[in-house]
Amino acid sequence: MTVKLSAKDLEWVVFRDDSSYVPGKEENGGGYRYTITYERVPGTNFFEVEYSTSSEFDYCRRWGTFQSCERCPYHLSLLREERWQGMDDCGAPRKRVTDEELQKLLDKVGDKFYVNDYGRREKNEN
Repeated sequence: MTVKLSAKDLEWVVFRDDSSYVPGKEENGGGYRYTITYERVPGTNFFEVEYSTSSEFDYCRRWGTFQSCERCPYHLSLLREERWQGMDDCGAPRKRVTDEELQKLLDKVGDKFYVNDYGRREKNEN
């Protein structure tokens, strides 16, 4: 039985996209799994997005693309300004989506694109 989720009730949600997944090829053979995590910005109707993949290649968590930090214009900007603090210090802005945009994704879940995990908001939150 599938649980119908409402974006307005969620604090965070993790989607798994297995549409390209091929067992045995998930690390360097092109059959990758993708994960997209949406985490609510406190006190708003926005969620910030973070991407990941099963691939062993460089993958941008902010943009969801195969690229290394060293080639990113935000990374280069931090280096020029001598503000870079390591691989977790990304100068790229986080993508944001609204409750309504997230709800459209929740309504599309199926066999290959599904909710892997989620957390509900406290009842007294808006």
